Amino acid sequence: MGISKYRVLAYPEEYTVYWYIGDEVYMGSWENVVADFARLKTGNCYLKWEEAELEFEWRLLNTKILNSIALLNKEDNWVVDWKNGEQEKWYYAWSRKDSVLDVVCARWTQYGNNNEYFSYDAIQILRTLYTQEELKFWITKEKDNETT
Repeated sequence: MGISKYRVLAYPEEYTVYWYIGDEVYMGSWENVVADFARLKTGNCYLKWEEAELEFEWRLLNTKILNSIALLNKEDNWVVDWKNGEQEKWYYAWSRKDSVLDVVCARWTQYGNNNEYFSYDAIQILRTLYTQEELKFWITKEKDNETT
């Protein structure tokens, strides 16, 4: 199941039940108030609880992984430098064709946000901190046990 599949893209009818994310997943009723419009505008308005819950789980995992990468890069005194073509910049990618987690090296071309890149030394540490399923979910926002 992908996360954006049920996100509300148009104004719901008044009193339509929807779900949104705060420090947990909450249920709301569309009442044409400022909070409703703010949630819709920021993509925080879901027609299905399962979609909101999946997004909430992903946000928690994303925070953990990005914090881990930041700490590992700091410990290695490593900073991504796109002007340096000799520097190896590693990131995770999911191969849909082969259904495997890949660790890819970039030198000149940026494929993601700078905070998603890490040094070679961090590869094994990240693999001990997170399962392949967690890393796949982080990359694809999809879980294997659900239908897409």
